Amino acid sequence: MIAVQTKSLIKSYKTSHGYETMALNRLDMTVESGEFIGIMGPSGSGKTTLLNLIGTLDTSTSGNIVIDDQDITQLSRDELVKFRRDKLGFIFQDFNLLDNLTVQENIIFPLLISDSVKTSTTEKVRDIAKILAITDILEKYPYQVSGGQKQRTAVARAIVKGPSLILADEPSGNLDYNSARNLVGYLASINRIYRSTIIMVTHDPAMASYCDRVLFLKDGEIVSQLAKDPNRDDFYPRVMSMIMSLEGENSGLPASSI
Repeated sequence: MIAVQTKSLIKSYKTSHGYETMALNRLDMTVESGEFIGIMGPSGSGKTTLLNLIGTLDTSTSGNIVIDDQDITQLSRDELVKFRRDKLGFIFQDFNLLDNLTVQENIIFPLLISDSVKTSTTEKVRDIAKILAITDILEKYPYQVSGGQKQRTAVARAIVKGPSLILADEPSGNLDYNSARNLVGYLASINRIYRSTIIMVTHDPAMASYCDRVLFLKDGEIVSQLAKDPNRDDFYPRVMSMIMSLEGENSGLPASSI
């Protein structure tokens, strides 16, 4: 079953000098339900633009984006708000937690604003928190926990309402090595346990090596893709080699394997 499909997707911008720059150039992409997809490419290749378009945070210049058999490019503003609330989960680099709410309240917050809190909500939160190893911090506030725990809280918040699609934009960008390693393992667990469809933008080949498939963008187009080997240790060097071929030997990409 297809979870996400883009067709001839174009996004262009006008520069301050009046020139038009192409962020995405007739991009076609298909993501199967339950896939864990990584998106990589040089800076300016269109990775975040693509994620923002799929996440309804921006609008395309032309083309179509179909999610769960619904073309979101045809939805009204009010329909997009409802679609984003009901169908999508977001994980941002900067956590975006509310400091005046506890970890548990932050996780439940999407259910509060959609008026879908039920008697089973607390049990569901604890089940998710157990998978993400944050049961012991549910009553704490964000300022009382580590960066890795904050990001795992953000992951729990993203999946608590059972979205059709989870979008993660550089989720390990503000984490240290160990926290990043733990995070991608938890994302893989969420993908496996809940069969959640995840699209993750990352600069880190080690993060991407946990994905089922990695798409490589350059100049707004998908120029290559790699499918995961049964052995992740074999997949990592293939991902590393591909991204270095796009960015060059002096790209500054991390060489360590998570």
